[in-house]
Amino acid sequence: MLLVVGCALPPNTALRDWSRAASVAVDRPALLAPPDRRDGLAAQQAALAIYLYALGVLAQDEQPLTFDAAAFAALPPRAAVADPAAGRAVHEIGVILAAARAANLAPGARANSAAPAPLVEDNRLRQVIRTADAPVQALVGALAAGLDAGGDADRGTYARLLAAIGEDHAMLRANATHIRAREVARGIMAAQDRMARLARRLPPDPMVAARVQPAGLVAAVVQP
Repeated sequence: MLLVVGCALPPNTALRDWSRAASVAVDRPALLAPPDRRDGLAAQQAALAIYLYALGVLAQDEQPLTFDAAAFAALPPRAAVADPAAGRAVHEIGVILAAARAANLAPGARANSAAPAPLVEDNRLRQVIRTADAPVQALVGALAAGLDAGGDADRGTYARLLAAIGEDHAMLRANATHIRAREVARGIMAAQDRMARLARRLPPDPMVAARVQPAGLVAAVVQP
């Protein structure tokens, strides 16, 4: 009976939903200032959006991660122009995502594994969350510090949004061992609600609207 009830539970999509919503929320290049540091900040912002999208892919068991290392390679040196520590963080994220892509499971690998051979497990998600938290926190901090928000209400809101995403990722890191537990999912859903409310305070980004490919570098690097 317990097995039947367990099978009837809806799929746990909380982390996937939070990650993809965060990737979209972060992607606001028009808010970046001052102009002399904008390209470096844009590279930091793109790297963070790419990572968050990739995390949403990994939140689905056995889902293959697409990661174009060549397309990502230009981001670390660009990010370093605005902040050398942020450039290093972007490089670390690239290494982490390349390793996750290399660890993609063959289709049906887990379902087809059987005794006496060890059960095939998809361990990429927990490993990525744990190793990526430090560079993610560095990127969130660098972006917030580089905004030059001053009295600008939209940049102030965006800085709060970045801080919320950093806090949320730290929560994921703290719960990485049980990341798929239902009680963790409830916390992630609450985090997404908070993020959505902050994002709604921001106007549409004209630079995103002007792109031929709205997803920008996210599409080039990690979207299928």
